[in-house]
Amino acid sequence: FSPPEVSDGVPERATSSPQKPFPEFPVTDSLLAMSLASSSEARSDARILFRFGIIADVQYADIPTATSFDGKRKRFYDATLGDLQKADRWWREVCRADGQEMAFIANLGDILDGQNLDKPGDTQRSIKALCQVFADAEYAKYTVHLVGNHELYNFTRQELVEGLTVSDTYTFRATIPTGAEPAQPTCIDPNAFYYAFTPNGAEGKYRIVVLDPYDVSAMRDGGGRHGKELYEGHGMDEEGLALLKQHNHNPVGEPSQIDFFQGLQGTEQRWVPFNGGLGQQQVDWLRKQVETAQEMSQKVILLSHVILHPDATPSRSCRTLLWNFEEALTILREFPGVVPLVLCGHAHQGARVFDEVSKTHHLTVHSPLEHPESYAYCNVLRDGSIQIVGSGDEPSCTLSLNEAAN
Repeated sequence: FSPPEVSDGVPERATSSPQKPFPEFPVTDSLLAMSLASSSEARSDARILFRFGIIADVQYADIPTATSFDGKRKRFYDATLGDLQKADRWWREVCRADGQEMAFIANLGDILDGQNLDKPGDTQRSIKALCQVFADAEYAKYTVHLVGNHELYNFTRQELVEGLTVSDTYTFRATIPTGAEPAQPTCIDPNAFYYAFTPNGAEGKYRIVVLDPYDVSAMRDGGGRHGKELYEGHGMDEEGLALLKQHNHNPVGEPSQIDFFQGLQGTEQRWVPFNGGLGQQQVDWLRKQVETAQEMSQKVILLSHVILHPDATPSRSCRTLLWNFEEALTILREFPGVVPLVLCGHAHQGARVFDEVSKTHHLTVHSPLEHPESYAYCNVLRDGSIQIVGSGDEPSCTLSLNEAAN
């Protein structure tokens, strides 16, 4: 692979066009076509209830292109800041074209890569450059920053609670964003990374529920990478590590890089340090959120960095699956039709599955780290359907409550 050429400071990458596993969203029938129409014509169409942007696993680091840990896929670390900037320009143009602003931007976690820790000062330089994009995104009310494993590599949990001031006008934090209207019942802990809010423009018909999939994990408190800065007796969470070791008999707590998956099969492969689970308080809160939404005739869109459904992991590997995914799915299935969409990242490869019991679309979003210019935006429509409009390898589709994507 030849070194990437640089144009205007953004590395150019060779892009591939893999066969997309999901059907394309027909442009002639979509709101994408509407967004390219004149503003006066577009504004006459009131189908959109609200809209939000979607991006996952940017994992920016100022280092050259490399490969994934298994050596099978290229990772364009130093180009992903450019991808975020391109996403910003695209979202801005769409909003300008039809006059419909973004209620929010959903950053599904892992905005910067853990390798920023290898060079002093890179973590701060990277987060400032990344957040400048969100700070300038006046077309969106705010950005929802989910906690991913790479946030916990680069920062402590306390730092993500208190917030990192990246400019005079922007603070990066993993708690509920400033300006978001909390949905009842609110979380007992105001500093929690799980919360719910009512998006602007939703007219009380939807709530967004954000999960903290590292509530129970070996790296709960953050501050470093497992096997490097964090290991057993040195920064790893004792309770989370003990649970992990019950299910994974590899030396997961040692200060070394090993094959965590050795000897694991099927859903057992979720028991690795870069995954985690929901604590009991969060599980109870999630159930109450979905139950309350049903009582209020609301729908829920659920956001999580770690994936909730085994079949929504790429190739059904279960390697990026929530430790207690069964508990989460049980809640969704107790209230069929209330949670039409779950959006996740973490895996870098896209995947989708429709749960016939809960009537939920589980969508795992591609990462621009490995899939150039892959991101999306979501139009939630008044008729109850949801449109995902994708870029790059992120496919576009229409999601309805009672059937798989088309």
